Amino acid sequence: NLPGGKQAATFTGDAIYDGSKGTLKLATGELKAADLGLEVMLGLDGSGLNTDAPRFMGPISIRNFNPRDLMKLLDIKLETHDPETLKALALRLKFDASTNSARISDLNMKLDQSSFTGNATISDFKSKTAEFALKLDTIDADRYLPTPVVPVKEAPLTPEEKAAVNATEVPSDVLDTLNVVGSVDVGKLKLKNVSMSAVQLRINALKGQEKTIGLGAQLYGGSIASTTRITSGATPRYAESLKLTSIAAGPLLLDFTGKESMTGEGNFAMDVTTAGKTVGALKQALNGDLSFSFLNGAVKGFNLGQILRKGDAFLKGQQFNDTEPVQTDFTQLGAKATITNGVLQSDALDAKSPLFRVDGAGTVNLVTETIDYTAKPTIVNTASGQGGKDLPDLTGIVIPIRV
Repeated sequence: NLPGGKQAATFTGDAIYDGSKGTLKLATGELKAADLGLEVMLGLDGSGLNTDAPRFMGPISIRNFNPRDLMKLLDIKLETHDPETLKALALRLKFDASTNSARISDLNMKLDQSSFTGNATISDFKSKTAEFALKLDTIDADRYLPTPVVPVKEAPLTPEEKAAVNATEVPSDVLDTLNVVGSVDVGKLKLKNVSMSAVQLRINALKGQEKTIGLGAQLYGGSIASTTRITSGATPRYAESLKLTSIAAGPLLLDFTGKESMTGEGNFAMDVTTAGKTVGALKQALNGDLSFSFLNGAVKGFNLGQILRKGDAFLKGQQFNDTEPVQTDFTQLGAKATITNGVLQSDALDAKSPLFRVDGAGTVNLVTETIDYTAKPTIVNTASGQGGKDLPDLTGIVIPIRV
């Protein structure tokens, strides 16, 4: 599979081998494959070569080369959103390996504008027990991913298709093959157009034990913290806790969805558990709590005060001229809910704005995928907070909205 069916390479170095002692020393080793653009430098100390437990250690470095050109030569298809990525890679590390284990230390890799450092160990090849600790200064991951495909609106699933989805088994058995403990720290990360900093990923996935994945980061003036716990077995168990604290909702939604549909300081908390081997079983066994709140913001796209004033003017035969922003302001918007066996029950909707107060209650059945919820906005004494005059005739009126 080499370009042209063959490739010329040169290898030079100074080597000393002692058969009686079972040792090998290679100094100033250099491997060059000019057509592939590769130059590898290595040193090697070997011991125990006359036993069943040989060991090799030494430094390896790869001079800066163009991975994109190399993959093109090897006919490896590559699709990245930014064609200017994967054009520069340099690597330096130390290794220590035997027939049972291997360790990489002092890893230092430069990929385009990003720098990676860290170490990794496979302490036992047989059990595949591995540990790693990696650090990355900054990366825009979107540049390396394929160009996003515009989603096509699909027809709603038929009852038969829904049943097939619910019967789909979750491959939890694969998780128990993992035997890894590790950490990844990223200074700055952009993913799905969302910018984060001080990203911390922690994995503890030892075979036969509960698997945990922790994620923390700073983003949009606030923070995110999540912990996922997975326990394998005849009936796999899952638990998820998630907190978003003091997030600037407007910039986050603008970057993630392309539309600033809401502004304000957002908070979200969720703590749920479930168990089962299929998608349907996981829905039915879902239990826990969630809550959210937004402070001092606005819902974009409509101005409820403007709508009411326009209707009032129309009924009175008056002219209406209002140039207020097309948004509905609020000082507080939040709700709490409890999930019991896949049914979300919320009796604590609470919203306050200069125009109305809202409470509400109802259920969201995640198993049958149905909603039965009633919100009850009540018009308060004034709409002037939205730039208009008072609507005293409507004060105290409740407008129930059932979904």
